[in-house]
Amino acid sequence: MLEYLNRYGNVPFSQAPMNDVDLAIFAELVYCPLERIARPQGLSLNALPAALEQPGEPDVTQVRFQYQMRDQQRLRQALAQARRYENVRVKAFRRTFDDPGQIQFAALALEVEGAAVVIYRGTDNTLAGWKEDFNLAYMERIPAQEMAVSFLEEMLADAKEGRVCGHSKGGNLALYAAARCREDIQAKIQCALSLDGPGLHENVIASPGYGRVADRMRLIIPRASLVGLLFEQPEKVRIVESAVLGLHQHDPMTWKTVGMDFQNAADQTRTGKLLGQAVRRLIDRMPVEMREDFVEAIYEIVRSTGAETVNDLVRGWLKNTVPVMRQRYHSDPEKYEVIQKTALLFWLSAAETFGDVLPDRLLQQLRDRLSK
Repeated sequence: MLEYLNRYGNVPFSQAPMNDVDLAIFAELVYCPLERIARPQGLSLNALPAALEQPGEPDVTQVRFQYQMRDQQRLRQALAQARRYENVRVKAFRRTFDDPGQIQFAALALEVEGAAVVIYRGTDNTLAGWKEDFNLAYMERIPAQEMAVSFLEEMLADAKEGRVCGHSKGGNLALYAAARCREDIQAKIQCALSLDGPGLHENVIASPGYGRVADRMRLIIPRASLVGLLFEQPEKVRIVESAVLGLHQHDPMTWKTVGMDFQNAADQTRTGKLLGQAVRRLIDRMPVEMREDFVEAIYEIVRSTGAETVNDLVRGWLKNTVPVMRQRYHSDPEKYEVIQKTALLFWLSAAETFGDVLPDRLLQQLRDRLSK
């Protein structure tokens, strides 16, 4: 992505129309702490990097891993010099964070030559944001999805046409908003693009609104995708190469480009594909009530460690989480029965998918245990 900006950052849209890499850059930009800017409306993308250099400590939603902060800083510096985006201006920015309500939402709207581009932020580093992601496993809609619909309708109301996209949970919000917004707004949508985001609830996929925009919905995933294989996805799926291995490929900053586009891959990695199948099989097997119990139990355990962010949890995982889990096992055995049963389900799903994870004798023992 940075190589793309360095090579083609001065090529105007009149010579090369907006493409998937441009949309991925916008999707990365929405992770920047735009809430620091008092009035971002009207700012060009070239001016945003300087406006973001405001003094002040970041709040809990802005804390990211070190490599993400480094890449984001380099992206800002490249954007400041890229004349391709000098006429791209901020139309609106909106953010809501409610820890008790488990709501994490941020969205950016840009004006590009009379058209609107709406971008949704993916999951931040807060545990509340991650909990909201997990809620997708058992809820047909979450608060952030409803906010995404309202924002899209507002931003496209006076636009001649628009695109909507997002990375990770932001991709889910993009697809959901396109499927659930008003029909007159849907008519203006040129594309709804999810960048390795989880899919939608089966009831949304079956809705008339989804059917009206299904031909304009797309998903881009890296070869080792896992998140982008969850739930029901659009039929149009593009697989791209990444410069890194494993689940770090979830970060679009690692996706390879060739010319003014991403570099296509022939197929997913075998391990990534099988892991995705195993997780899908696990979710399909779990009753909705069990999914909810599992998510709530895990979240309660994690929050009881005192962690507010994923960074906190990683740094103090062994020190904080293991003792809490031991204590909760004795004080609330019913919750741990759910967690244990879910773990058994995953092993069974993984063994049946990969084929050689466990011997037949242990497979049968798992099935017997789960049938009790």
